[in-house]
Amino acid sequence: MKNTKKKLMEQIEDLSPEEIADLLSGLKKNKKRGTSTPNNKKRKKDGKKMAIPVPLDTDTKRPNRFTKHGYDKQEMGDVEIDRKLWKNRSPTPRSRNNNIDIDCDRCGVSFNIKLDLIMKDDEGYHYICDDCITR
Repeated sequence: MKNTKKKLMEQIEDLSPEEIADLLSGLKKNKKRGTSTPNNKKRKKDGKKMAIPVPLDTDTKRPNRFTKHGYDKQEMGDVEIDRKLWKNRSPTPRSRNNNIDIDCDRCGVSFNIKLDLIMKDDEGYHYICDDCITR
């Protein structure tokens, strides 16, 4: 690879200034046309096309339509309605404590376990701890 770079550098040094100018103008034309990435797409290593991200133009001073139409203050009326409706109420608690204290049927050690993990039959609740299950 170094040999090809050296050969290329020697060829460039041998060019006249007019030939260098022609070469550079040809490169600029190709760059403007976008021949390296047609249709604003790039190819990944696996051969699939992917879109090239286009930078957002944030330098322009265009009007903010969100605040112009009043969308940013649209929910302010909802807050007042909610206060009137929920005046004498408290919110429903979302995290209920479904834990129960139960003893292991085999070793007798007490555990605080969720009710969903405990087996219930006609005799009542039954629980076997993890240590006893693996024995």
